[in-house]
Amino acid sequence: MGQRSAVPILKWEYYQAVNKKFTKFVPSTPGVYYFYTEAYSSYIKNHFEVLYIGVASRSIQDRFRAYLSEKDGKKKSREMVEKMFADFQGNLSFACAEVNAYDLSLIEQKLIEVFDPIYNKELKLREKDFYDSLNGKLGEPQTAFGRI
Repeated sequence: MGQRSAVPILKWEYYQAVNKKFTKFVPSTPGVYYFYTEAYSSYIKNHFEVLYIGVASRSIQDRFRAYLSEKDGKKKSREMVEKMFADFQGNLSFACAEVNAYDLSLIEQKLIEVFDPIYNKELKLREKDFYDSLNGKLGEPQTAFGRI
């Protein structure tokens, strides 16, 4: 069996609201982050849904600030960001973990596989195109193990 890449244990910091006042507390180092929403049910404690996972190769704080600028209309918004903020207005939270820049892509990929966030669809489509081109079967659904 091949050797698996080890994913380091991440120390997450949580921000219960996506708000400018938290910007100064967000780390200014490379890392991984996600936007999430908490469940409304009193029957399910500590339940949340991860909506979008991303990485910041330079500064999580700068990336967080950029999302807030897009939300406030100060910067040209990407469709995904605009939709996420509109869909979960007032119930959007943010979590981040400092990560060595070398490990960012691997960690992002693993987290997306585990949580399957609804706003990471663009990445999933690029991955599908990659496997399609490897297998030479454009248009047929593919996985890392072949055709579905």
